[in-house]
Amino acid sequence: MLFPSFPRLAILGALVLSAGLTAAEPAEELPAAPAAPVVKLTAVERLAQLKEKYGEGMIYRVDENLKLIFASSTDEATLDEVQKRLSSQAVALKVGLFPDGLDDYVTVVLPKEWKGSSQGLYNPEDRSIIAKTPGAQLNHEFTHALHIDHMQAVGQVYHQNWIIEGLAAFCETTELVNAELVPLPNHRTKIIVNLAKGGKAVPWATYVTWDQRAFMKAPGNHYSQARYMFIYLQSTGKLSKWYKIYVENFATDRTGALAFEKVFGKPLGEIEKDWLEWLVQQPIPEPAAPPAQ
Repeated sequence: MLFPSFPRLAILGALVLSAGLTAAEPAEELPAAPAAPVVKLTAVERLAQLKEKYGEGMIYRVDENLKLIFASSTDEATLDEVQKRLSSQAVALKVGLFPDGLDDYVTVVLPKEWKGSSQGLYNPEDRSIIAKTPGAQLNHEFTHALHIDHMQAVGQVYHQNWIIEGLAAFCETTELVNAELVPLPNHRTKIIVNLAKGGKAVPWATYVTWDQRAFMKAPGNHYSQARYMFIYLQSTGKLSKWYKIYVENFATDRTGALAFEKVFGKPLGEIEKDWLEWLVQQPIPEPAAPPAQ
């Protein structure tokens, strides 16, 4: 079955990897899906394209299990760790979130030189991830690839922006415990905890309705809030159930509010109150220099 092509969405999670980035950022327009289907290339053809584009001095690999094609400026050992991490992430996310993994090959580029204004992006049109460095940003963009393929598989284009970015931010810094991704504090923790303590977290009833343009007006704040809404779901053991209910009720409610009320059995405002009480108790990690923008 053919599903509608996903609109071109240059997902710039890295745009907000700086703890201090809260200024307004212009949101990209989301043009209509292309009229003609994108021609799928084989893994061999895509690998040849990467070699032609990036040339010598890169490590090229095809991971058939993950359906990833790498062009990496790292050393062999670092790329081994990258593959191991992404494999663990994909396996963990199959339970309760994205059961089928990637639908087709995705290219992953870790370039020698970085000229972008962001730390990385995932382009669903040509199924390519590019990240300045391995680590949190690559984990973020890989989650986008898995999530978008799942949306297409269930015929849902597309989930609310806070959900797309929140799940990706959730996966940025985690550890694997009993085959489950357990999120760790990062630079987003201080942002959202301080907002909550100052009474400046966005009310959920408003937040979950925002389109991309509204979400990107203060990305540092809004990515942080989305991450910690998902961490709260995970900490209460309700993340998988919430996502299942959300997908099942997508035609009725795209915002995710209904899924919250169903999974917690109480009104959204009461859930938000519980979240705020939990949130202000979260430990803030020692300050670290954010990645260069």
